[in-house]
Amino acid sequence: MLVEKCLGRRICSKCGKNYNIADIYLHASEGRPEIIMPPLNPPAECVKHMEQRSDDTEGVIRHRLEVRSVLRYAVLTCVALGTASRLCTILVCWAL
Repeated sequence: MLVEKCLGRRICSKCGKNYNIADIYLHASEGRPEIIMPPLNPPAECVKHMEQRSDDTEGVIRHRLEVRSVLRYAVLTCVALGTASRLCTILVCWAL
């Protein structure tokens, strides 16, 4: 679902504004709430100028989500261990 939404991102080459053409709707099931993420469609004057971001490929998006997951885990671990002051060092070292 997140990958699909990210793949729907578009930018107007004329005005520079961002839009999202993905229309996500998942019915509630098995205790999960209904998920509704409607598109943010461009105005008529921007439609012919829509471009997909060059870095919005499925592989790049999945990598971004993986990095986010690892960083989130690092932050939560540091906070739980009371070592949040070392957090910046950990994140900088990991990013290198």
